[in-house]
Amino acid sequence: TIFISHASRGGGAAVIGGAVSFVECLFANNHLRNSSSSTTYGGGLYLEGGTHRIEHSVFSANGTVSSSLANARGDGLHVGGATTVVTAFNNLFNGNMRDAVHVENGALEIDYATFVTHGRYGVRRLNGTLAVANSIFWQCADPTNGTMTINNCLVDVDPLFERGLNLSSDSPAIDAGGDTATSVGLDQRGTTKDGAADSGTADLGYHFNRGAFSYADDLIRFDPLLAN
Repeated sequence: TIFISHASRGGGAAVIGGAVSFVECLFANNHLRNSSSSTTYGGGLYLEGGTHRIEHSVFSANGTVSSSLANARGDGLHVGGATTVVTAFNNLFNGNMRDAVHVENGALEIDYATFVTHGRYGVRRLNGTLAVANSIFWQCADPTNGTMTINNCLVDVDPLFERGLNLSSDSPAIDAGGDTATSVGLDQRGTTKDGAADSGTADLGYHFNRGAFSYADDLIRFDPLLAN
């Protein structure tokens, strides 16, 4: 699924309440617009209220067109609303203009994600709770901003990507996860250029789909503008 649009809140999609699962989705090249006095939220995806899950998805090259970029919050993903509960598993945030993820309020748990190349924050929390585990932060101006829980993550340590965002064989992210690949359902996906599925101790960060066709995975894997 691809979302490409122009809006002031939720450039790709906006969900208010309810319960939605986003699986194998691509949020790419969405652009929010604001004036110097207004704030934009969620260039790729905006969630407010409800209980939601995001997995095996890609947020890439989303941003804000504005005379005041300081008012842009969450170019990739924005979570707001005190009752919002979001679980994010195995997602890639790549090359969003300023922020990958912004938590205004609510609760967000992120596991096995890769955050790479963001002009301001990898993840930011203002209110609510934010926990990130088994993830990679690389080439983000400020990987984390605000009080949050960071557990077993590679932060500002070169993950040694090769051929796009695949992990090289000597990457410090290899076999560094806190779970086995099988126990968290990543044993049919992989992180290396040889296409091998992850096994044993899981690798850190985003795992590409090595089985059925995934447009989101293949776009990032083969498009040099999105992969770098």
